[in-house]
Amino acid sequence: AGSVVRELRAALPGEPTDAAVATRATADVRRATRGRTTDAEAHERYLLGRFLVDRLTPDDTVTAIGYLRQALQIDPRYALAWAGLAGAYSNQAGYGWAETGPTFELAKSAARHALDLEPDLPEGHAELGWVQISHDWDWRAAAASYARALELGGGDRSIVSAASVLADSLGRHEQAVALARRAAVLDPLSYIAHGNLALRCLNSGLLDEAAAALHSAFRLHPRAALLHAVLGTLRLEQGDPGAARAAFESEAIAPLRLAGIAMARHAAGEREAGEVALRQLIARCADNGALQIAETFACFGDADRAFEWLDRAYEQRDSGLPQLRSWPLLRNLHDDPRWRAFLRKMGFDAPDPPR
Repeated sequence: AGSVVRELRAALPGEPTDAAVATRATADVRRATRGRTTDAEAHERYLLGRFLVDRLTPDDTVTAIGYLRQALQIDPRYALAWAGLAGAYSNQAGYGWAETGPTFELAKSAARHALDLEPDLPEGHAELGWVQISHDWDWRAAAASYARALELGGGDRSIVSAASVLADSLGRHEQAVALARRAAVLDPLSYIAHGNLALRCLNSGLLDEAAAALHSAFRLHPRAALLHAVLGTLRLEQGDPGAARAAFESEAIAPLRLAGIAMARHAAGEREAGEVALRQLIARCADNGALQIAETFACFGDADRAFEWLDRAYEQRDSGLPQLRSWPLLRNLHDDPRWRAFLRKMGFDAPDPPR
């Protein structure tokens, strides 16, 4: 690879042909191989694991962890596989597929191990930053992690997408949308990038762009988890509760599905059916869907119960809470004095971290 880079640099008009070419070529190859392995079998296991992580289902994530651990058995110094393992654990914890606290600790440990092996691994900084957003709620540390990740790997779709989530959490909506657009350009065949763009646009009130991004995402992966919940929320924002309910009914993630059905029925004037759906949501998802329960009570106009469940989500360290001030489903709470108090409890009253 280094030889190819040197030959190309020498052949291109205007490129110097002195020793600096070889130095730059070596640096190019070094950047491209940071944290990688020289073992083809370990690399294959890593690729299988990453593919399954992106499918965002409980069973696929368990299988992915198995593949990533196989890669690390073959090459324990495979830093990129450690970062991938951190991401898999974060998904398990964040979606309620495993016990939240211990599983996020596994994610943090794996990310730190990746950085111990390769301090300049952008994926390692990004995965550590994701735990700092989702579980630690340490906004300054997360901002530092993502600044470093973007510096080292600003061409990586997953890093840029995750940085957009941090910007959205901090109330920087224009920056969040810009980063999400950039991620979709970097990887136009990633349904995750387009789905993330749809969510950032939805949070910013850019409903037409959110719809276009969702259309792109569904073309790439029609049955993807989370996308139907975003579509359902978009339809609620557009005032179409019937289409919202149809979208939510196709959502694979139970708390999002049940909450969405309850809100759509309430919005359609089916108050009794909405209450029944809400009771089903509470019965099934009190331990891993407190935030969705709070959103549903907020949409029903019951602020007292909404804040009660927000407090429960806080105690459970619900990984969705960092994005609460951007999420339109909680808009009915914004004028309540308890809203600012809850934001302060989350640490959002502190000055924004340095840009």
